[in-house]
Amino acid sequence: MKRILLTIVCLAVAIVANGQDRMVLKNAEELSVKVVNISPDTVTYKNWNNLEGPTYTIYKSDVLFIVYQNGTKESFAEIKSVNETNQTKKPLVKFQGYGNLGLIFNPSVLGAGPTVDAGVGILVSDYFYAGFEMGFHDLICDAQITVNSIKYYLTVNGCYIPMSLNLKGYMTKSKIRPYVNLSLGGFVGVVAFEDETGFYCKAGAGIELKRWTLELGYSGLHQYNMEVNNLYFNVGFRFGGKKYW
Repeated sequence: MKRILLTIVCLAVAIVANGQDRMVLKNAEELSVKVVNISPDTVTYKNWNNLEGPTYTIYKSDVLFIVYQNGTKESFAEIKSVNETNQTKKPLVKFQGYGNLGLIFNPSVLGAGPTVDAGVGILVSDYFYAGFEMGFHDLICDAQITVNSIKYYLTVNGCYIPMSLNLKGYMTKSKIRPYVNLSLGGFVGVVAFEDETGFYCKAGAGIELKRWTLELGYSGLHQYNMEVNNLYFNVGFRFGGKKYW
């Protein structure tokens, strides 16, 4: 009779032991539980010693593996932690620079000339760029002067150095990226504009194909006694460097 009772007790203990799930956490803690539900991100369970008690939820990323009552093992070792996942979603800030060769055209005086621009700055989240831009622009046009009632026609080079804050907004982050461009700052005259300084602005739109850009728009010089309104066209090359958080 005693042997029969002992056998029954051992069977009952084995059945109870086999009915529980064993959950091992990544911090090496081991829990005896009853798994209630597994979602894409969490595991819901009850404490085996208190099945009528509260239901707990834990992130899968905190679980190393679960051994179910039927002996099946499910591993979660490859799932990143919540902090790691949030870290990857943070926007990257990248160093970015570029160089442009272009042409300006002034319809009012039928003048045109070459331009060179360069800039450095940062690209935020692949959609917004802010940096400093500097260049050299040469507007070549014909001028008329009168001396002693005699008219003279001269070719004048109006050279100036623009310096500005440059902002770009990108529409996509694919290989073909349309964008809008705005530069605000000042200029210093060099030839024909000697001792001239004033407000400089540029606004346009362009498209970036991999590292090459095509852009067109308006650029102007403004001061109390002078206003020069130009159209411009640029071909440029973008370069980038190390990523920063």
